[in-house]
Amino acid sequence: MRALAIRHVLAEHLGMMERSLRNLGFKVEYLDTAKGETLKEPLEEYSLLVVLGGYMGAYEENLFELPKGAVRVYASEKYENQAFVYGKAVGL
Repeated sequence: MRALAIRHVLAEHLGMMERSLRNLGFKVEYLDTAKGETLKEPLEEYSLLVVLGGYMGAYEENLFELPKGAVRVYASEKYENQAFVYGKAVGL
């Protein structure tokens, strides 16, 4: 099984999740868009896709609107867009 983590900021990584994925038998690969890297294979070749965030958070609704078609699944008093689902993706 293969997992692809797409990162937009070089300092980001899967953290403790990477060890868990490796223990489950995943080969973990990174695609660094900050370095200009692009996909070398179709996404269908991967069992798991993780898109790591950048400097923004889903809760920053005053700066970034939810994508059209996204469904809000959690809001707090402080953050309206605390969590949402967009297709098969989850934004936290």
